[in-house]
Amino acid sequence: MIKKERLQYALVTGATSGIGKQIAVELTKKGYKVIACGRDLNALLQLNAAYGMQLYPCDLSNKESVYALCKDVSDKNVTVVVNSAGVGFLEHFDKISDECDDMTVKLNITACQIITKFFARNMKKGVILNVCSSAAFSPEPLMASYASSKAYIYSYSRAIDHVN
Repeated sequence: MIKKERLQYALVTGATSGIGKQIAVELTKKGYKVIACGRDLNALLQLNAAYGMQLYPCDLSNKESVYALCKDVSDKNVTVVVNSAGVGFLEHFDKISDECDDMTVKLNITACQIITKFFARNMKKGVILNVCSSAAFSPEPLMASYASSKAYIYSYSRAIDHVN
């Protein structure tokens, strides 16, 4: 049950589609004030219209945007963080551009790691959920960078879970 005296916030990255969207909707139904983060402004506006979510449009493959997000929500009582933003490109590894691989690493790994560390250091209590993928558990010949980035997040999350 959420305490009435202080509204609890949930930050959900990748909130405009897939697992991130579904988690954001469920958290709203449970009474959290959801801060929906994503690149697709139209999808964010639809979430706001349907569920009253607070919107935070940004591109998390840009490190400065990640730090800005953390700073901008630091005054909220964020007790749930869901790192669900991700990108992947379906193609043989040597045909994917370096720019696409770079975006995969920046969004799937770097943004998740920065957000996780920020909230682990600053949340008084709460939970951080880092969404990976079943691709983390097996080689994916046509999604090598994506699968590898998700394996990183799985291993990183397991490792820091043992610290707490």
